Amino acid sequence: MKLSGDVVLEKEVSQRLKHARRVLVALDFDGTIAPLVARPEDARALPATAALLTQLDDLARDSAGTERPTFVALVSGRDIASLHRVAEPGENSFLVGSHGAELQVPAKVTTPDTAVLTEAQRELLSTVTAQLEAIHALHPGSHLEYKTLSTVLHTRGMEAAGAEAAATAAEEALSALDGVSVKHGKEIVEAAVAHSSKGEGLLWLREQTDADCVLFAGDDVTDEHGFAALETGRDVSVKVGSGETIAEFRISSPDSLPELLQLVLDVRS
Repeated sequence: MKLSGDVVLEKEVSQRLKHARRVLVALDFDGTIAPLVARPEDARALPATAALLTQLDDLARDSAGTERPTFVALVSGRDIASLHRVAEPGENSFLVGSHGAELQVPAKVTTPDTAVLTEAQRELLSTVTAQLEAIHALHPGSHLEYKTLSTVLHTRGMEAAGAEAAATAAEEALSALDGVSVKHGKEIVEAAVAHSSKGEGLLWLREQTDADCVLFAGDDVTDEHGFAALETGRDVSVKVGSGETIAEFRISSPDSLPELLQLVLDVRS
């Protein structure tokens, strides 16, 4: 397999994984593990990827307590409750949800540490949701996703002009609200009341696992924060799909992810 950033070969990735003492494999879900779909609740991992994730989770379990452990994490913009429903993560996997605002260690390690809203944040989220619901009502074809810390306006499947109008209306309405973090992804506008990023989530994961090599794969604009938190030449950053990126490597689509995961298993087993 060739992962091409600046024509970087599979051998380079293999060497970093092989020589590292402690490896963390962190993966975005939507657009990386699972193809993008119109309804977020319908997203599921591709069968080949799901099977390999099970093997990775087993690898994390079997290497626990050894000198060269391998850890697994899902890093997503979804809240952790949604991630459990659609990704069905293994019991040995770390979870980072809501763009780094929710953090959960494997169930066997300790009690989950997830984010809790303050009263002020709950009131602000209620206001944000009302604003986006009004915009949704004016733009047929859009739909809303409700998360623990945010509300998301989705425009996937809409005609370009309508999608742009809905996104612009959302941005204008949200800009008047103090304390709201607005994130833009692939055909989404997300309004969060807690400020975080996938980069912060990856730094937390590195601290939890003491990993000296982190492999992170993601497809969206928000994953660039994750790539920025990695160390070039030491870690492995993988952009999934097209678009500008600071990631060192690239694979074409979620269909290519099983090949990458098999490489990890071959090297670390």
